[in-house]
Formats: sequence, structure tokens, C-alpha cells
Amino acid sequence: MKEPMSVEEVLKKLQEALGEALLSHEVREYTMGVKRKRTYRELWITIKPDAFRKTVEAIFALDYPHLHFIAGEDGEGRR
Repeated sequence: MKEPMSVEEVLKKLQEALGEALLSHEVREYTMGVKRKRTYRELWITIKPDAFRKTVEAIFALDYPHLHFIAGEDGEGRR
């Protein structure tokens, strides 16, 4: 079984695939557990709306073991 990619490796791949469509990123770290503490790191990104499909395709190409998406639109300027 191969080692999962690090947050930095995932970010680098997304930066290569998306270029300027990746507007910002943040790495969040948190610790869970009582008897056995574990530290987890998450990568949160903001992208241009028209790059959503390209982003999903790039993420699925990573073959990453666990992914989740949160997508939203504030509706600004849309009627």
C-alpha cells in the first residue's frame, strides 16, 4: 500500500493543474482523540467559479484516499 500524499503534494498538483484559477488556499490542522491523539491536516481552496469542473477532474486524478467537497455561491450579481 502506498503512502497517501501530503497536503503540500496535493496543493502542488492543484497549483500545476489550475494555475491562476486557484485563488487561495489554507492548510488547517487539528488534533482529535482522547487515548490516542492524532493530528489531521486539511487543505481548503478557493477557485474561480468557471474552474469547478477542471478542479474536480484534477482532484479525482490524484487518486487520494479521502476527499470531500463543499461548494457554494453567494448569488452576488445573479438574478
